[in-house]
Amino acid sequence: MATGAADANVSFTLTQEGRTRLIRALDRLTQGLTRASAVLTDTSGRIVDVTKRPVGVNLEELSALAAGCHATTQALARAMGEREATLVFEHEDEQRVCIWPVMGRALLVVFLRDKGSVDALEQRLAGPL
Repeated sequence: MATGAADANVSFTLTQEGRTRLIRALDRLTQGLTRASAVLTDTSGRIVDVTKRPVGVNLEELSALAAGCHATTQALARAMGEREATLVFEHEDEQRVCIWPVMGRALLVVFLRDKGSVDALEQRLAGPL
């Protein structure tokens, strides 16, 4: 039986086995990165699942904003002849928010607290999760 994840209104559902695999993949993705956390959302910004929930962050709000930023950036990318684009937002105190499209159905939103973690994360995303 398929189960909803963090939000029963997400545009797709996961089996319990699929959800377990997803959590493991998100954990591996952020493992060893300084205070990193990852959120998988659908393309509307509704949370599918979270690993290592960041302290003091309104995930629902940031997930919705990430989806809006992604939609706008994708439209710009297509207008420029690109297939898709990823985003990295930087804050003055070394905080980063990275947004990657996942198979056209979801967004991976990763919160990082260390500038060097962006390179490590990009290397991890170059291969299979």
